[in-house]
Amino acid sequence: MKKFSVSMLSLLLAGVLMTGCKKVFDLQPQDQLDQANAYQNVYDADAAVLGIYGKFMGLADRYVILNELRGDLLDYTANANEALRQVSTHTVTTGNPLYRPKAIL
Repeated sequence: MKKFSVSMLSLLLAGVLMTGCKKVFDLQPQDQLDQANAYQNVYDADAAVLGIYGKFMGLADRYVILNELRGDLLDYTANANEALRQVSTHTVTTGNPLYRPKAIL
């Protein structure tokens, strides 16, 4: 009886493994575009490039302006706010909004 149940179980397991896994790996991502739908025309590619440019514009004040001010490669004008003046003169206080590490991430 034990031999019969082991062989029957192994046959059942082999049958399930051979037929049940066809569509398991054919899942479509829910948060990404499929390769076939990525760039269907010029306007899709244009929108993607503009989206990347938009992300880089948010980095301009943190990485370009602050690094130039810290390296004395840029000078502030009379119209600059107090936060930029503090960065340029290396006298940053704790309330300066340009020196928040969490804002960079």
